[in-house]
Amino acid sequence: MRPAVAGLALLMLPGDAAVAQQPADDLIPALYRCADGAAVPVVYITPASGEGYAVALVAGRLVALRAAPSASGARYLSRGTGEVLELWNKGDRLTVATGGDAPDRVIHADCVATAP
Repeated sequence: MRPAVAGLALLMLPGDAAVAQQPADDLIPALYRCADGAAVPVVYITPASGEGYAVALVAGRLVALRAAPSASGARYLSRGTGEVLELWNKGDRLTVATGGDAPDRVIHADCVATAP
């Protein structure tokens, strides 16, 4: 198993098996199946401090994202020196795009949550 996949798999383990889990944090694993056939695993993290995060495996890359303002649903943006990755989540639906505030390219659309 590649290190990025192993790291995400560890976060998706239930209960005390997830080393990264803090007692007051909520870890919510989700697996999305997209119209293009891609599977996008995501772990949503809500620490006691209230600032939300997500970790996603997109195109073989493990990406950390921070919650961002959204008029509807939940929005997460990656930070760093590379291309900005954006996750939009509403209900059981997910869209993955690049570009942040001015989305350049949709990577995966029509993604639906399934059992992780």
